[in-house]
Amino acid sequence: MKSKTITLAACLLTIVTANAGAADIINQNFGDITFKTTRLSSNESNYLDLPTQWAKAYGSFNKKLKLEPQIAEMVRLRVGQIDNCNYCNVFHTRDALESGISPAKVYAISTWRSSELFSAKERAALAYAEALAKVDNAAMPEAYAQLDKVGYSAVEKEELTNCALLMSLWSRLFLAQGKTSYLTDGPSEPEKAPSPKP
Repeated sequence: MKSKTITLAACLLTIVTANAGAADIINQNFGDITFKTTRLSSNESNYLDLPTQWAKAYGSFNKKLKLEPQIAEMVRLRVGQIDNCNYCNVFHTRDALESGISPAKVYAISTWRSSELFSAKERAALAYAEALAKVDNAAMPEAYAQLDKVGYSAVEKEELTNCALLMSLWSRLFLAQGKTSYLTDGPSEPEKAPSPKP
């Protein structure tokens, strides 16, 4: 009986942890900026489960990536910009600044090609992320080759790829949900994540 109790407890912990992960991504506090969901607000089919698990592996909350954290944040922000995701831009501008990237560099990410603020390694990551986000088959071979030229390992390339693809997925989910920002008079309360179906 004891092993069944432990197994049940482990299953419950896994379910609670998975749901907490969705809250980590969806329920952020941005001070005086709050978001509301204007469209898809349910989670009856548990559609957030897989992207949440993917986010635990490659998202901002995973501090164990081999990829440099600041490069990962630059990539997340750039993909959010390309995808026109308001929530992603607010979230990852904040995280980029908190990761120690200079404000000048954060504000120049959308125009990195005409800036000398970025290292060769950062430029290669941004070019590759842009090719993925834009599904640019013509730019992809050179963008990928440049990753090797500046010294990205196989693991770093995998993590970079997953960071960019994950951002595009969340951008599209937030588009479907109709995430809309508005100003409040003070610190905001995070929006509640859609509840999973029991």
